[in-house]
Amino acid sequence: METNCVKNAVIRETFLGIEDHGIMVFSLQMDYGGSRQGYGNFGLDTLPCKMIRRVLETIGVDSWEELVGRPCRVKIDDKGWARIVGHFIEDKWFNIQTEAEELTPTGAKGEA
Repeated sequence: METNCVKNAVIRETFLGIEDHGIMVFSLQMDYGGSRQGYGNFGLDTLPCKMIRRVLETIGVDSWEELVGRPCRVKIDDKGWARIVGHFIEDKWFNIQTEAEELTPTGAKGEA
């Protein structure tokens, strides 16, 4: 997979709930047209629902269920990780790590 780039993608699956380790998370499965990658899996137990709201606002929908099938853009880092998700046309982006650090007094650590 290319690194340090922006790719067009379609959101194919979503998850909002308690994962197998008992942690509340959200995730999006991005389809790049030949390969897929997850985005999210960030623990929400310590973060407000503002993170979920920011995903919805960035993609331009009103509910989590509306995310499936929506086109978007994804910024890939130098290690090949999907780090930032964006609106397909508008210059609107959501950086999960930056937002987590801004929303928590001590900053949040985790894979985004």
